Amino acid sequence: MTSSPTILAEASPTAGPAAALAAARRALSGRFIERDTEIELLLLALAARTNLTLVGEPGVAKTELVRTLGRAIAGARYFEAQLSADTPAQAVLGPYSLPDLDRGVFRVNPAGMLPEAHLGLLDEGYRANAVLLDNLLALANPVERRFHNGPEVVDAPLWTLVVTCNQLPDPGDERTEAFRDRMTLTRVVAPVRSEAARAAVLRGQLARRAGPEATATLLERADLEAAQAAAGAVACDEGFLADALRLWRAAEEAELPVSARRFGEILRLAQARAALDGRAACRADDLTVAEHALWVDPEDAPRAAEVALGFASRSRRRAAELEAALAELVAEAADELPAWEAVPPGDPLPDGAVDRGAGLIRRAGAIAAKAQTEAERGEGSEEALGRVRADAAALSARVQGAIFGAAA
Repeated sequence: MTSSPTILAEASPTAGPAAALAAARRALSGRFIERDTEIELLLLALAARTNLTLVGEPGVAKTELVRTLGRAIAGARYFEAQLSADTPAQAVLGPYSLPDLDRGVFRVNPAGMLPEAHLGLLDEGYRANAVLLDNLLALANPVERRFHNGPEVVDAPLWTLVVTCNQLPDPGDERTEAFRDRMTLTRVVAPVRSEAARAAVLRGQLARRAGPEATATLLERADLEAAQAAAGAVACDEGFLADALRLWRAAEEAELPVSARRFGEILRLAQARAALDGRAACRADDLTVAEHALWVDPEDAPRAAEVALGFASRSRRRAAELEAALAELVAEAADELPAWEAVPPGDPLPDGAVDRGAGLIRRAGAIAAKAQTEAERGEGSEEALGRVRADAAALSARVQGAIFGAAA
């Protein structure tokens, strides 16, 4: 289990774009259960004008989250498309301009398409064919944001490109390699886990079936543009740059291949994190966002989290330690629970099962209590600590059901 503590610190601004983004974050968190980290990363990507991949099994609200925010930014243009291997480039970039074709010029009409959008969503974007992905490289590059339209090179207004997918491409896939490197952030979206969260999801689904929801404005285009300007003005002093170089060296030592372009995006994300916290200068803790930017191959994600954790606050490190302890306990319980749950009620449990079960319950309770204590300190990482408490309680309840249900 990798750590996923709060990406943005509890914002301290009293007015301005940071306050507007904080309000949007709260509104989205009220609708999308257990999606705080995904919401924060999406807002952070918008403030930094960089890109995000959300990967997870179907039905975990990846696409709906992006769509909801995209349609709720007043004054901004939103575009989305679902891609496959057969999707032509014109379905994303725009149809060919017939008058230009008559003159022998290959130019598309980008009206209403991705080249004119501020936020773009490509659902199953990595399934696209090589021709389409190659046409997207300059547009997807956060540093360029240019669109090659026939003989012209046009500056595009795109802030953020989001790819949602059920599965990441193979790291060695030449078709997607260059495009994937331009997707700075990657977040694996897990299904909701706690019973309370699942109940809230079901209630939300029932409410939406009762009637369409009105699209409420969550942000103004001016709010995001002001946040982007504020992020660009955040200072990176020599001490912070020394920390950044230390992160780069640590990534190389962990055999995490990071291009200079991608590391530059990490610095932009650190500036955006500081700006959305209402600060005028970066600090070492802002580099923890690199947890989601230092890897392309999912097998490298745990090492990226470990490297980034070295720059975290005490509270965040403690949250990660508790998550790791709980993961070990869950793995230990997995070796025992199937056998205990298979025992019919009233039949004897295996020797020592009650004692071992009681030990698991006690240890899960201790982890939950420590998570509660850390949360009460008010130093951040509330989402991660809340998840630890919920998962520890769920494990304890399952063990109790297996032990005492069989013994009944």
